[in-house]
Amino acid sequence: TGILFLPHAGDVVTCSLDTTIQCLTLNTCKHLKTLTGHTRGVTGMLYCHQYNLLVTSGHEYTPFAWAINVPSSQPFTLRDGAKPHCHRIVGIAHVPSTPQCLSLDEGGMLKVWDIRTLRCVQTVLCEPGASRAEVRLMKWVSLAYHSGTKQIITASGRRVYFLQYKVQGRSTDPKTATDFPITTAGYLPALKSFVTVSRREVKIWDIATGKILLSFDEMLPDEIRVVQMSGEGSKCYLGCFDGCLGAINASTGNVVSQTMLPSACEVTSIALIPNTPFLLALTSDGVTTLVSDTEAGLNTTPFVMSGGRASRMTARCIMTYPEFNVILFGEAQNVISVWDLKPSTVNGLTAHWKKLADCTSSPLTSDITCIVPLRPYPGFAAADCSGGLHTWALNAPSVAAPYTCMSRW
Repeated sequence: TGILFLPHAGDVVTCSLDTTIQCLTLNTCKHLKTLTGHTRGVTGMLYCHQYNLLVTSGHEYTPFAWAINVPSSQPFTLRDGAKPHCHRIVGIAHVPSTPQCLSLDEGGMLKVWDIRTLRCVQTVLCEPGASRAEVRLMKWVSLAYHSGTKQIITASGRRVYFLQYKVQGRSTDPKTATDFPITTAGYLPALKSFVTVSRREVKIWDIATGKILLSFDEMLPDEIRVVQMSGEGSKCYLGCFDGCLGAINASTGNVVSQTMLPSACEVTSIALIPNTPFLLALTSDGVTTLVSDTEAGLNTTPFVMSGGRASRMTARCIMTYPEFNVILFGEAQNVISVWDLKPSTVNGLTAHWKKLADCTSSPLTSDITCIVPLRPYPGFAAADCSGGLHTWALNAPSVAAPYTCMSRW
């Protein structure tokens, strides 16, 4: 029922009424693979080369999107839960130089989809005043997009409808991954993928191909500020501007659990305590909260410094360094405070941590904004908000100066 040439890959894709989609190489006509997922005949195809996504439709109520360069890929279903297609899809079209495509069903419902998020951004009825009985008699049969006039053209019987297209969303550049800036990202080694966050939208990408694997939106109540992967890499911890901390399954995108931190302030940093079910969450008011992640969900307890007072300081970021059993806090005025990773005492549900030292390379300057380990070397690097970069060596505890600043830029 259809044939499509992929000029960038040099392949040919065919679809048929037997519900399958075949991928062939053009040079040798060698069969590459068969895409299965449709339950009824496939009649339409389009290809968005910027995202390497193949969109297909047929005698079903939902179009499918395929990442055809990913082995054994499963299709994404383009489904709008609020206003779904109620008739079979009769046409799909791609709007050139935009990240959007169109779908039309027999009932005259036209939908605009954002390929980047795989979500519907607009729904239009070609004949809004028609009753259900009239819609059953009219039956739309085709869809086309005219790039010169930017018009959507649909046909029903002897009638032809012209709709003026207006791009939906903030960004019309198909080379951008999201409508809004990406605020944070992380690496998922267990899944060989990486995660990006833009406002409340989370996307997981294949690291080998750079193509999107999963896309989730509005999972948490506020915009996401920070992301941290679990040790095995199958779970992501997300911190929001309103103090909400959530855990999602990176394989499915489901929210496993979520909780509100006691301070209800912006979450600025999250650090895992290896080989334990605990993590540390730092908020913008300088409060550090110990969070346990168990089968019952996320539970918060106070993180208490030695001396018994709650942890409220000028901390900006946090990092755990299990190889040296220390926790590093980046603070104001270029100070890095070093704490023992193991609690000194445990009284009921409250654990007390002991401070080991304060490190500073140049007092009374900028705030420390980021700390990263220099594995496999015994040291770490710290950046401040004025653009400075410092490297530190971690020496044996018996040395007079166990924390030595090695260089500054």
